[in-house]
Amino acid sequence: MFQQGRNPYAHVAICVKEKFGNSYKDIPDEQFDEVLKYIDFLRDNPN
Repeated sequence: MFQQGRNPYAHVAICVKEKFGNSYKDIPDEQFDEVLKYIDFLRDNPN
């Protein structure tokens, strides 16, 4: 699924930051469900 040596947690954090324009801690609580759906999308579509 992931290349050897790649940190999947950091990769997800980067993807979230790119999509939402903020790091996890700076995304408003109102977008919590949207962020979770996006993380599920990333899990289901690893490319």
